[in-house]
Amino acid sequence: MKTFEVRMKLAVRYMGLVALLAMAPLAWASEPTDGERFRLRLHSTERYAIPGVGGGTMVRVEAPFLCITDAGRADFGAIPADDDTASFLQPCEAAAGNGAQLGVAVEDMDRYRSLLLAAFEHSTPLMQRLLLSPRLKRLSILVGSGVNGASTGIVVDDAPGGRGYIYALAVNAAVFALDDNSGLETYQSYYEGFQTLRGGTEHRAEHLVGNRSYVAMPNGPVVRLHERKGASAVRGPVGVLLKIFHHELGHFALSILPSPALVTPPGGTHEQDQWSDASLPASVARPGLRRESNAPQLFFAQAPDNRALMSYELAPPLDAARARFCFARAPQCGVQRSTPGSRRFAADFVALYRGTGLLDSIATWKPDEAFCEWMAFDALQPYVHSLRLYPMAGAEGIDVFEQMRRFRNRAEVMAYLAYRQGQLAATL
Repeated sequence: MKTFEVRMKLAVRYMGLVALLAMAPLAWASEPTDGERFRLRLHSTERYAIPGVGGGTMVRVEAPFLCITDAGRADFGAIPADDDTASFLQPCEAAAGNGAQLGVAVEDMDRYRSLLLAAFEHSTPLMQRLLLSPRLKRLSILVGSGVNGASTGIVVDDAPGGRGYIYALAVNAAVFALDDNSGLETYQSYYEGFQTLRGGTEHRAEHLVGNRSYVAMPNGPVVRLHERKGASAVRGPVGVLLKIFHHELGHFALSILPSPALVTPPGGTHEQDQWSDASLPASVARPGLRRESNAPQLFFAQAPDNRALMSYELAPPLDAARARFCFARAPQCGVQRSTPGSRRFAADFVALYRGTGLLDSIATWKPDEAFCEWMAFDALQPYVHSLRLYPMAGAEGIDVFEQMRRFRNRAEVMAYLAYRQGQLAATL
């Protein structure tokens, strides 16, 4: 009888152990991956309080994290120029039921979330950390907007962990409509002409704003991509999302930290941002680059003390070519810009990109954009073997990644970006 009882006890213990082992995989599986956490976040709702426009009365916001925004629907006429609060207060549609009035159907939302998740999976660890951070309150998809991507940060009292920054990120809905096999080529071809060539402003209004689609300019720049083996996903919208997200990540790292590299003058706009005078760490400093305010000199030969927009200059005669490009300054540059397919544009194109560290058109505008494009293209490097830009079909081209590898200040640029990214990571 005693032997039987011992056997029964052993059997019960054995069965308990078997049951415990059987349940263990379920326990392990209950811990979601980062990808699963982001997928859930795309269906979540955010609640926070922010100062009203112009620093007014506190406004409580309850809105979807993934936000469909009609940039032209709200009246922002009373909002001061570059008031970042607007990014958190724009009307937001949560689902296809409401978004239908903006032309967003159920299948559109499914595609948006699928591509955003794929972009998350291909992103750098810091980008993934931002997308999962409780400090990122809104991911907006802009409908009917001419803006490709945007980033915003404001200081609030009830930020996670106490007073500090909360962030918003935005991307154009037209990105998701790009072809899966050629979207990145189309986007970058459009990008090289829409604010550098004569007629580019009208082209953007007709296609991106009017038809919600990216279209390369006729006779304009052409881009050819060769991805690495097994990385075909980046040929389409995923590659464009990576580029936009990591460009905006650069702005977060440069502009929206407690000790920003860029500061906006009181009452000024972001076009008047000035570089701070904070000291650089020894790992980044070098003769002639001892303070953070000198970081623009990695790209721009002249950095005057006033550091206002366009007061940065390239060495002659490159600055004349940059003036003809005149990125983002359409009112002043309508007749100054080259026509698509012109020899002058082809010559300027190659001169501005070869050996200068300026990787594409927006980088010619001002130093922070140059740094952000390095961050964007660096995020693509694991998946892309070459990305060659041509001013027009049949002309001489420039490979972005080759220019990055050969740039004389490459080590300093990468060290500086790593330094700023480390500061951002510490806040997330």
